[in-house]
Amino acid sequence: IWPPAPAVDTGTKSEGVVSLAPPRVARHVVADIKPTGPIGPDQDTFEGWIDVGGRAIYLACLGVGEPVVVFEMDQGESGAEALNYAGKVSARTRVCYYDRPHVYGGYSDPVSGARTSQDIVNDLAGMLSGAGLVSPYILAGKSFGGMNAALFAAQRPNDVVGLVLLDPLSPDRVEVETEAVEIEAIDMDASAAQLQAAPKLLSVPLVLLTTDR
Repeated sequence: IWPPAPAVDTGTKSEGVVSLAPPRVARHVVADIKPTGPIGPDQDTFEGWIDVGGRAIYLACLGVGEPVVVFEMDQGESGAEALNYAGKVSARTRVCYYDRPHVYGGYSDPVSGARTSQDIVNDLAGMLSGAGLVSPYILAGKSFGGMNAALFAAQRPNDVVGLVLLDPLSPDRVEVETEAVEIEAIDMDASAAQLQAAPKLLSVPLVLLTTDR
């Protein structure tokens, strides 16, 4: 049956960070519906789950070609929000988006406890490798997703050929722009510290886009 019911867990609490996600039931679908092989170079659509450390992470891709554009959405947003931007891009190259655990309407398996950008970067790297998507990638990050994309690029510059940041959330302004209660139970202070401590982005081309608010 498609689409499956969103996979969510009960809200989590850690160090004042609380998930606002509604109660969910873990699916643990990896063994049943993970891809049997990597995504083929001529496969113009893909929708399914990738095994990352025994958890199922939902991934969808449109188009063919390289470099692959990978969207990292804002806090609480499902990967499908990338479709607002991905249509024209997928006519020229492959575009992929995914669901982090606990996002609204997401299809990925849940995790317990608070998370940081480093956890997200580790999941993203494992997912891209598990899907057989060839690097280097173009990472497109929106707001909080920009912090994750920037951390990925700083730690893996050889795997990133370009970085596009839409209204990125600056680690210097986390306390101003975020609240203590977060939909994904993200530890924003720790995430900001991780980005600030990361190597400088010297070799990765960067495009910064802003919108009026």
